[in-house]
Amino acid sequence: MKARLFNSVRQAFPRFLLGLVGIWCSLGPIVLSNASRSASPEVRTVFFLLLLVCYAVVIVFCLRSRWDALKGLLWETMLAMCFMIIGLLINELTGIFIAFKDKLVIVYAFVGFFMAELIKPKLSIKALDKFRRKQTAYPIRPATEGERSEEASSVGLTTQNELAKEVASLSSRLAESQRTLAEHEKEQRRLMNTQA
Repeated sequence: MKARLFNSVRQAFPRFLLGLVGIWCSLGPIVLSNASRSASPEVRTVFFLLLLVCYAVVIVFCLRSRWDALKGLLWETMLAMCFMIIGLLINELTGIFIAFKDKLVIVYAFVGFFMAELIKPKLSIKALDKFRRKQTAYPIRPATEGERSEEASSVGLTTQNELAKEVASLSSRLAESQRTLAEHEKEQRRLMNTQA
């Protein structure tokens, strides 16, 4: 059980960080515009730099994975926001930690990802991840004309050899069946002659 908890935390943390980066990229301009009214110039500069760093991380991440990671980023951002909203709703319904509920929003996101990893069926996910890693590690490349002709000739030779063996086997069975049939006919004639 300890190993499963540790693995769940280990797998939930990168998803949690990805969700936070996505939330900051989507809500960062709103926070920046709200902070510009009431915050000092230093705080506005820090918010602006954090927003630029998040955008740079997202762009580099997407460029390295040929923009396939953008779908994962959007999915994790959506999940993180859902977990935060669910946590805030539970907080409001139960009345627990009302005094500092705003500071617990990040904890709600992490707990949501942790619970999602904890209840996820591991075997099927591991098999799918292994297959996906294998497919992305070795992308399918089109065969060249030379490879196609080599494959066709090797398949043709293998098929011809198998067919020749099968024809030889069938012809020997046919010859044996004809001998057996001739023997049975000869035996039947002999029996007819003895009865007559």
